[in-house]
Amino acid sequence: MRQWTADWKAIREGKAVGRVEGIRVAIPGDRGKPGIVLAESQPGEFAEKRGGTAANNRSGAVQHCTPFIRFEMKRPSGRTALEFKNVNKSYDDLHVIKNFSASLQRGEKVALMGRNAMGKTTLLKALLANAPGVDDPDVGIDSGTVTWGHEVQVGYFAQDHRGSIRNGTTVEEWLHEWDPQAAKEEIRGLLGQMLFRGEEGTKPTDALSGGEAARLMFCKLMLQKPNFLVFDEPSNHLDLEAISALSTALQKFEGTVLLVTHDEDMVSEVATRIWHFEKTISDFVGSYEEYTAGATSR
Repeated sequence: MRQWTADWKAIREGKAVGRVEGIRVAIPGDRGKPGIVLAESQPGEFAEKRGGTAANNRSGAVQHCTPFIRFEMKRPSGRTALEFKNVNKSYDDLHVIKNFSASLQRGEKVALMGRNAMGKTTLLKALLANAPGVDDPDVGIDSGTVTWGHEVQVGYFAQDHRGSIRNGTTVEEWLHEWDPQAAKEEIRGLLGQMLFRGEEGTKPTDALSGGEAARLMFCKLMLQKPNFLVFDEPSNHLDLEAISALSTALQKFEGTVLLVTHDEDMVSEVATRIWHFEKTISDFVGSYEEYTAGATSR
């Protein structure tokens, strides 16, 4: 588990980051030097100090240096969010997914775990073939049935998500395309939460780094407010602070989640169910700690 509790001396010297829950903490500076302010407007949001200097805006106020992610839903789905039976998917002569069946209830958070090339992404793409809210040509199923629940809307973060961000536009314009009715203030507010501040909203999408593209995709999901989130390796281009912010957001999300990740801390913090991929897919209902304890005793 991540340890975010830091002693005051380490925080003061810029060697640690503190976590606060809905409060404002200030540490005065020495001999006229700027103090350190750890503040948040929402529980679970972080502000931090790096390298002995705080990030200040023109007014001298400390700016947040860690993204604030909060996934909300426009409306909940039906009780059964997803049900599929005898799903099969092959590539050439390699039978990757063999007759896998499961049912997901609203609010379940499933972590797909296992070594690379075992079929985790393949299963996601098979299930997303007819997912409401997903328009991705690189999905499909060979056989089986997939039934999405009443009022389900899916938000999808692909492993190759950079390809879903159109080039030839700006960060702000691209995000606005996903909800033309949204006010510019809302668009800029979301971008600010994900560290696109001021003129960074006019940054060309062609010039985005991997981490910036991931943060922009989070903006899109926060704007659309789906009730079923599908993440395929979301932490690949994120720093530790962003990974922690994402874990917190997924913990607090009231909808349903499918999550592929190798980050065991994230799995431990988020998952209520484990699909483990080896020669077959094992389905375990419970936390990661319960899963590993059972695996040890078997």
